[in-house]
Amino acid sequence: MAEPIPGKTLADLVQVTVQAENVPGDAGIVIEINSEKLMPRLQDAMRELLASRTVAEYFAHVQDADGNILELSELLASGGLHINELIALDGTGYSAEYGDVCLTLQLMTPFAKGEQVTVLFAAADAEPMIWLATEGTGNGQDGAMTVKLTPQIMSIIQQGALLAVASR
Repeated sequence: MAEPIPGKTLADLVQVTVQAENVPGDAGIVIEINSEKLMPRLQDAMRELLASRTVAEYFAHVQDADGNILELSELLASGGLHINELIALDGTGYSAEYGDVCLTLQLMTPFAKGEQVTVLFAAADAEPMIWLATEGTGNGQDGAMTVKLTPQIMSIIQQGALLAVASR
């Protein structure tokens, strides 16, 4: 059985902040967490994860930004592999010309300042789910973590995405 997932409800999410340097003042990038339209897919993903023998089995298809296949267990330091969070994201108002976006999520998991985690994104409607891996950093503020989102990741979020935070 897979490891437990502490952040399962909208009540677990305290705050979402999106920052970008190249965004016009009237752009209004919005990222919604656990939108009603994505909740059925999120619930399916949670059931699938819990039914998996291991976390690595569930996240069998992980790639980096260049499309290289990655082993999730190799992305993290030694120790037991855990999925700390699994949430759905839906976004609007972003254009690739804005470049990278900085997303700060305040979740239930208490990420320490400077703690490195692997953040995985997948299109919610993809079968099989291909997870795109990037790094996130805890900022020490009651579970907050920050992750840089590339235009590729923002495109996935605007289609409706699942986000998982993996650590050891």
